[in-house]
Amino acid sequence: MEIWIYEYQESWPSDFQKVKEELAFDLALAKVSYLSIEHVGSTAVPGLKGKDIIDILIVIPAANFKHVILQQFKGALMLGEKQGGYYYLGNGGVQGRWSFKLHPGDPDTERVNRHVYVAAEGSMPHRNYLALRDTLRKEPELRDEYGAVKLEASVGEYHNIMQYATKKNDIIRKILRKAGWSEEEIDEKESQAVKDWPHKLEI
Repeated sequence: MEIWIYEYQESWPSDFQKVKEELAFDLALAKVSYLSIEHVGSTAVPGLKGKDIIDILIVIPAANFKHVILQQFKGALMLGEKQGGYYYLGNGGVQGRWSFKLHPGDPDTERVNRHVYVAAEGSMPHRNYLALRDTLRKEPELRDEYGAVKLEASVGEYHNIMQYATKKNDIIRKILRKAGWSEEEIDEKESQAVKDWPHKLEI
């Protein structure tokens, strides 16, 4: 697979807002409760290069991170009136989250390209997403350094996205240290990556 990295697009925040509103509609219709819908990943950081994919995190109470709630999210995201057409990717390569992606056969080519994740409040994925986003928003030099690493790492062919992600480990550790994380916390975060995903799908 090839990785394409783009300059920051001014449309990314409004793209997120549109998807957020439609997700909120479908989740309400399906009576699925959540705490917040967050714009995360590179497209959430003004000025940062990134893949042209809006990463969205739906945060739920820790007590709700269980199979019966997962089934509710599957129903809302696969069959929703406004945001249907997703398929479930297990944890998407990171333990402690649920991952959804638009079905590749989706006929609506105008839909914003996005990944939707669900994680429990206070979980490692939740903390990681917000720490990276918030730190990079406040640290332009670190943001630009991260963008340069992403661009360099995008050169070449990969068997899966986790191989590309591994190339960013050092700079991500640097960002998380800046966010105040301990080495033990960072090690724990790295240990939750499923190295052979997607061949090993886990919830």
